[in-house]
Amino acid sequence: MIDNYLNFKGNRKDLIQVISILEKHDPKKFMMYSKKYKKHLPVNIRRLQQFSDRGLLPTNEVSNKNYIYNYDHLLIYAAIMRLKNEGYTLLQIGKIIKGYDTQKLTDIVENKNNNKIIEHENISEKNLLSEKLIALGRTEGRVLRSQWVRFAITKWCNCEVMKKELNMLNSEDVDTLTDAFKESLLDTIKIENIDKKSPKF
Repeated sequence: MIDNYLNFKGNRKDLIQVISILEKHDPKKFMMYSKKYKKHLPVNIRRLQQFSDRGLLPTNEVSNKNYIYNYDHLLIYAAIMRLKNEGYTLLQIGKIIKGYDTQKLTDIVENKNNNKIIEHENISEKNLLSEKLIALGRTEGRVLRSQWVRFAITKWCNCEVMKKELNMLNSEDVDTLTDAFKESLLDTIKIENIDKKSPKF
């Protein structure tokens, strides 16, 4: 179906129109699947702009102050959809398709072997895991090993401090930490007491 547009050339509005036609023909192939809404979502200007801003969709040709798009852009967009729906992030997708020619992009889009995970040389499983950890807030992109010292003040009250940080504390730091813990504890008790006294409706 996408081969019908080998000679396509147009502005962003034209590009969206062609993508919409492709989406109607094969939603699973050309639409982005949203895990949040549990359905395929159609193309929109915001998405195209996001892809352009991230350098995924090249915008090097301009005519009358409009970017001109062609078949290569359609193919790249379709490849992005394929990878995005496989669970790759846009950052990962950028690494995957970097330097890919028309044939390699077509292989991704067509997926004739029906592979669940696409084989490619630009990114490894280790890199994928690293990217996922970064997305979850682990900025180092890897699991860190750390040792903690646990203070069991009572059976129901414990405090943990990272061992390497503990060795750097001085007397003033200890006072600051204990004061902060004391204030937080007292504030929490006040909040809990207010909640208990509040009328229930």
